[in-house]
Amino acid sequence: MSQISPQDMANIKVLLRGALAAAAPGLVPLVALVSVNAVDVLTYVPLDRFGLAAAFVVLTSMGYLLWRGRWWAGLPALLSAAAATVYFSIKFVRPLSAYLKANDINNLGEHLWSLVVLAPSLVLILVSLTAGLVVYKGIQMARKLGPRPVSPVVWGVVILWLLLLAGDAVYQHYVWRYLQRPSDMVVRLCVGKPQLRAEAEGYLIRMQGKAVPELLAGMAVADTGLECLRQSSRQVLVKMGASVQPELLDAARAGSLEALVVLRDIGDPRVAEKLLEIYNASGRQHTPEYDDLLREIIVQLNPTIHLKP
Repeated sequence: MSQISPQDMANIKVLLRGALAAAAPGLVPLVALVSVNAVDVLTYVPLDRFGLAAAFVVLTSMGYLLWRGRWWAGLPALLSAAAATVYFSIKFVRPLSAYLKANDINNLGEHLWSLVVLAPSLVLILVSLTAGLVVYKGIQMARKLGPRPVSPVVWGVVILWLLLLAGDAVYQHYVWRYLQRPSDMVVRLCVGKPQLRAEAEGYLIRMQGKAVPELLAGMAVADTGLECLRQSSRQVLVKMGASVQPELLDAARAGSLEALVVLRDIGDPRVAEKLLEIYNASGRQHTPEYDDLLREIIVQLNPTIHLKP
């Protein structure tokens, strides 16, 4: 086995560092995939979770291809590092400028304190610059050494996930209107321009009972940042009105607090008798919160009904 020369080893290390840095942007869709809700994903990136998975595979594959001497595979990471540097620089300069204008700073200590406050932004700027420099050196080395063989399987995987990524992007821009998935439409009540939100609402109203389970799920989301989704789902169900009361009653029988709330909002007095049947048949099998709300709504819809404690 022939020994690797010190220069070759140095070149390999440069390429390896460049490949790792080129794969680093793949962490962004990976983190979004596992930690961000669907509304936030579609708000900032027009991709679904499947599209984020495709972006992760494609971006990490770019690191491998740079390692195999395809210099162009480092370009997405180089552009990402440049964009991140500009973004974090703006995030640093704007508050620093506002701080300096708002405070009469005359000594070095106060200047240093303002920098300490903004230290996280400085760190991110440094990380972005360093990553860009490492990728740039890797690209230079890849061009100098020339490409090495890449398995057809790897090319196939990259092309397949690129197609999946493109397909998801096309779906988010156009195809969602034709497939009309209720869960997708509910998310779109809080995504995009007002006309797109109104379009999604119109589709849901036309779906009628088919959309009720997903709208109730939208009302029940626990994420504190999804108040828009809770309120929008509730408003759509109220607009559907009496036409979806059978589905809401079925959900109420199953213990859905959200269904009870919507039935109260619709305010049809005729529903009180149906709710009374649920109350009498439940045998207090639900939570005290459910029972209290059910009693309250029955009396509110029909004050002539007297319930036994």
